[in-house]
Amino acid sequence: MTEQMLCARFTEVGILKVGGAPRPTVRHDTDVLIRVEAASVCGSDLKILSVPPQHPAKQGVIMGHEYVGEVVDAGNEVTTLRTGERVVVEPNISCEKCTYCRNNLRHMCENQQTLGETLDGGFAEFNVASEKQLHKIDRGTEPELAVFVEPLSCVVGAFEVLRAFPGDIALVQGAGPIGLLFTLCLKSWGATVIVAEPSAFRRRYAVTCGANSVIDPIAEDLRHQLEDFSESGVDVVVDTVGSLLAQSLAVVRRHGRVILFGVNDQAISNVLQYEITRNSLQVMGTFVGSGVFPRAIRLIVEGIIDVQRLISHRMPLREIGSGLQLLRSGEAVKLIIQP
Repeated sequence: MTEQMLCARFTEVGILKVGGAPRPTVRHDTDVLIRVEAASVCGSDLKILSVPPQHPAKQGVIMGHEYVGEVVDAGNEVTTLRTGERVVVEPNISCEKCTYCRNNLRHMCENQQTLGETLDGGFAEFNVASEKQLHKIDRGTEPELAVFVEPLSCVVGAFEVLRAFPGDIALVQGAGPIGLLFTLCLKSWGATVIVAEPSAFRRRYAVTCGANSVIDPIAEDLRHQLEDFSESGVDVVVDTVGSLLAQSLAVVRRHGRVILFGVNDQAISNVLQYEITRNSLQVMGTFVGSGVFPRAIRLIVEGIIDVQRLISHRMPLREIGSGLQLLRSGEAVKLIIQP
């Protein structure tokens, strides 16, 4: 009889269903079976489950792309991992054949598959992933900290285009996990960081993460508040929400930089292109990092980026629905799921 496990599937629009499923097994020589030790909910998971969806995923898939686990079995050709080692999962799988892959832009792969979105992911007791998607992490690193490697790798990747400088004045729009990771990274780089966030709960976390100032953009005039730091506008704006391009352009200084990170495929912004041209603005999109997992691992293992500050809730997989409600209401920041 096939062994069963608990998992959470995206069954239909807006629905994540917790139930049983056959425990996966190693089927290919490069497969690795891991016992999931911890997972976390990403903002893109919430957007997959929005009605209508704001981020694509395959119905029926086991969700979860931020997770860590222990190797329990491996295919015959697996040479870099051993049973008992702890691994973090790089969820985006490139085809290695398309134009972008051949030009070393694998994160832009035309045929990309993603664990937790198009292939079964980590909201489960067990998961199978290819050896090439797994990175060892020291067993002394707590699983609930190791799950931050994936989102931190995306932020580290953004810094390759951000061109942040010590002394920059930076506005981070949104104090969800990604906004807070940007805050931690910008602070470690020597920037002055202002965070705009409507949720009082999340604004408190921004302060904990070192924000020099927090602003409620609903109750306060954002541009007026930023004048306390620079009358001509901020050097850098990071939109982690995915729909704040117009607001970002309104507060950045001439020759400043705007980083668009948040994902929302329903968002449409009306902007005056002339302002971008006349003010020599740099507007850049960034999605996932490429080749930066090892750096993200070091930042967490060595304690350079203190991701522990972001954890607001922990709960078992069976209760993930309650956790999603907390996240949607703004009463949680980072939710750690323990299978």
